Amino acid sequence: MDKFHSSLGIFHHASEGNVLKAIELTGQLAQDILEDNNDLLFDLLSLHLVDLVCSKEWAEALEFAQTK
Repeated sequence: MDKFHSSLGIFHHASEGNVLKAIELTGQLAQDILEDNNDLLFDLLSLHLVDLVCSKEWAEALEFAQTK
């Protein structure tokens, strides 16, 4: 898969609320992006936490917040 299609996959997963998959794909495509930009990684992880809270998945949200 070329970088363009990989980027579309990242965008698709992020826009569908599957932030962890978007992070995983970003790491596969360009690991240095997340390593060099801690603010981006923090924002993405925060978005996942917000999604869990909005979905009322309290236990999973608490566990995620404590481990990430």
